[in-house]
Amino acid sequence: LKEKPLPCKPITAKEDPWSDRLAREGENDFIKILGDEDIEQHELLTHIPDWLRGYKNTDREYSVLMRKRKEFAHWKYSKPLKWQHMEQRIRFLYKRINNKYKPPGAEPLNPSRYVS
Repeated sequence: LKEKPLPCKPITAKEDPWSDRLAREGENDFIKILGDEDIEQHELLTHIPDWLRGYKNTDREYSVLMRKRKEFAHWKYSKPLKWQHMEQRIRFLYKRINNKYKPPGAEPLNPSRYVS
């Protein structure tokens, strides 16, 4: 009697995901769709809230919270606890940022306190 091999999935070689064809797939899609490079990518992100869209900053959290404070001013009345926590975080970051950087044109009292 000849024994039949057990049925199993055929062994297939996986295609290299970093091959030139696959690595460059979809590279210029948004340029092809929109026509030119004048449109920034963050302008296309319509599902992101306005206060968060296309934001670049070194002290990002503080700046985002400042934008959020304007956007969600109604929280003061509808969600007072969330508003209070956000205000506390803004105050903390304000103090930290003001102690982190040297003010322009001012001599620091304690030079080791500032980052040059």
